[in-house]
Amino acid sequence: MISTSARGWLLLITCFAAGLVAGYAIGRPHGVRPSRADNPMEPHIFVERLSSDLHLDAPQRDSITAILTRRQRVIDSAWRALEPGVRATIDSAQREIAAVLRPDQRAKYLELFRAAHGNMGGP
Repeated sequence: MISTSARGWLLLITCFAAGLVAGYAIGRPHGVRPSRADNPMEPHIFVERLSSDLHLDAPQRDSITAILTRRQRVIDSAWRALEPGVRATIDSAQREIAAVLRPDQRAKYLELFRAAHGNMGGP
């Protein structure tokens, strides 16, 4: 069983990742699917951004890349455990939103959802 503290951290990481994904999806052109290399949470992409924003030197970049690469296994494992519940909650929210829209709005909403999320599921 996962401790309450670990659950809290996993929830925080999941919310942070979901926020990044949502922000990235909103900010990119519709219909363009990002490749793994374009993923803002890919360690090298993330370190490039930190390096630009914080003016990291080479040893700092190397250390942060190593930390992220090493920790990615734990994040991946946590995501595999949480993903079904997170996706089910997102799907439920999307269905509830679609239910309050008029038919013309619902069609446009579904179009926008599919452009942003592909075949992830949804309403």
